[in-house]
Amino acid sequence: MTDTEIKEFIVRLDSATPKEAAEVMFRAFGETAVYANRAGYLRLGIEFLKCAMTGTDEFPNIDYMISADSEFSIDHFTGSREELDSISS
Repeated sequence: MTDTEIKEFIVRLDSATPKEAAEVMFRAFGETAVYANRAGYLRLGIEFLKCAMTGTDEFPNIDYMISADSEFSIDHFTGSREELDSISS
């Protein structure tokens, strides 16, 4: 698949997968676990696919799907190891 075909596929997936039904929950108990319903896993995947295809121009927006009783969210998405190092040091 070309990048153009992948981007077109992401647009189709994005428009066909409702955001309203998506639910994702993160738990930490010495390890971490993720629960998501079907729409949540699909939406999470779509948001990460968008990130992969746009690079650092557009990072995923996952706030709308994070359950209110989730123990944590993801605060930062980075496009390079250097950027990761700069926010984690």
